[in-house]
Amino acid sequence: MSGRYTEKFFRPINNPEEWKPLLAKPDRHWKTGYSAKALTYSWQEACGFPLEIRQLFQDSDIGIFQDIEVLVAFPEYKVPLLGGRRASQNDIFVLAKGNGQLISIMVEGKASEPFGDTIADWKAQFTKGKAIRLRYLCKLLGLEVAQVNYIRYQLLHRTASALIEAQRFNTPNALMLVHSFSTENEWFEDYQQLLALFGVRGEINSLTFAKNINGIDLYFGWAKGYEKYLNLGMTKMDVKEFRRQLDELRNIISDGIAYFSAWKGLMVGDKDSAQSLNRYNGLFLPARNALLWSALMQFAKVFDRDPRTVSLRNILTAAKNNQEGLTPYATDENLLDVEQRIDASETLLERLKGFRDQRLAHHDATVTGKVSLLFGEVQRLIDEVKSMYNSLRRAHDRSTTAFDYLARKAGSHTSEVVSIMREEKDRALRRIKRAESRIRNR
Repeated sequence: MSGRYTEKFFRPINNPEEWKPLLAKPDRHWKTGYSAKALTYSWQEACGFPLEIRQLFQDSDIGIFQDIEVLVAFPEYKVPLLGGRRASQNDIFVLAKGNGQLISIMVEGKASEPFGDTIADWKAQFTKGKAIRLRYLCKLLGLEVAQVNYIRYQLLHRTASALIEAQRFNTPNALMLVHSFSTENEWFEDYQQLLALFGVRGEINSLTFAKNINGIDLYFGWAKGYEKYLNLGMTKMDVKEFRRQLDELRNIISDGIAYFSAWKGLMVGDKDSAQSLNRYNGLFLPARNALLWSALMQFAKVFDRDPRTVSLRNILTAAKNNQEGLTPYATDENLLDVEQRIDASETLLERLKGFRDQRLAHHDATVTGKVSLLFGEVQRLIDEVKSMYNSLRRAHDRSTTAFDYLARKAGSHTSEVVSIMREEKDRALRRIKRAESRIRNR
């Protein structure tokens, strides 16, 4: 036994809102768009395993999961661990039965929030208690302490919790199940890293046998939940809010265009201008990099999938849900076209972010072939963003935004700065020549 259980009496829960007080930090975690609320409504409505979890079990072809049923389920279930007072607070503990065998299941809900610190970060302020806990967890899971430095601590103790309860209830099977509502499968790579320690590979919507530990078969699973549970409680967008979000998105796009135009203006093509800027490389190099970073950050916002943000996708979703009220001048084909272009542009944005990470630090201001490639790719993204925004704007009120004026204005101001720097370089050269002439005439 790992420690002392302080909670022995539990009460039935009749509706999802009764889960909220059980959370460690209810006001922080019980929000639309977060995993706690999405997980709660998904499981409470199913009154057992949600459909996607049942499908996960069926597709596994593992005997004990084929006719599995929930016996009891406990939300926010605390499992004591050696090495301190703080227990592992699991989102749901399920005691299930399949093929005549009991199964201990720990469910970890996920959306955009991460799994927390790696073991290396968790050990930054190492204590005797942490040392005891880490050795205990590794021994329980059949791992070496040196193996787990880059594993997420949360994943480690959630897996341990499934095994601990399997021992406690004398069940021959334990499952650590991640129920993710992230539309982009965020943090899946952390899950894969954990499974790699057991010599197996994790897949989305897949169940995996890891190993037998002291007579208990350990399994892992990752199930993709339905996105609708991230949007619970969100009111239908009215015309005033739709217009406000369109205006805010226009400002985000405008800032991105201005940053990119200024960056492009500083990536000069002639030798004279390049030499002028490179005299102050300590200023202009970080300025160029910051401008490109800021431009791509703005366009990343345009494609944000978080339902709480202002983005093209979220505005489009609102339009599809109330086409007649919000986009009366659009057809179904118009909105489908925007959706397909959003998907294609997201792929381009990811490529650009990777290119930026590899090629950002150019010490010479002169344009190279690789930087020219970046010009073209970012310009293509900007053109698509402008076009998609104006498509939605026209569909709403038949107006458009003249984004090109903003690009010309930012470019013009940057050109003025470059011109000033060239003039300063020329003045400096003239001063040097006068000084050299005076020296020769002495």
